[in-house]
Amino acid sequence: MPTKNNPIGWLLLAAGALAVGLKKPTDAAVVFGAVGINAIIGFIQEYRAGKAIEALAAMIPEAATAIRNGQSIAVSAEGLVPGDVVTLQKGGLDG
Repeated sequence: MPTKNNPIGWLLLAAGALAVGLKKPTDAAVVFGAVGINAIIGFIQEYRAGKAIEALAAMIPEAATAIRNGQSIAVSAEGLVPGDVVTLQKGGLDG
């Protein structure tokens, strides 16, 4: 199904409806088939993109090093509060 920001999809649906109205079943089937294939491909791409985003989110560190009251401490990322100074360091996920 076309989304509201996909005018070509809506145009194809209108063309298919017009073909049905003009009693051109073969043309209508081809157009609706193209819309269906496009919808399936779009769904697969969205699904894969969602999985990729989940994988990227899992790579985000859950801990941070912050300076509180002049002391450097390890804090969960959710435990950061306004006023914390977060220290950054180069390196990969393993340190």
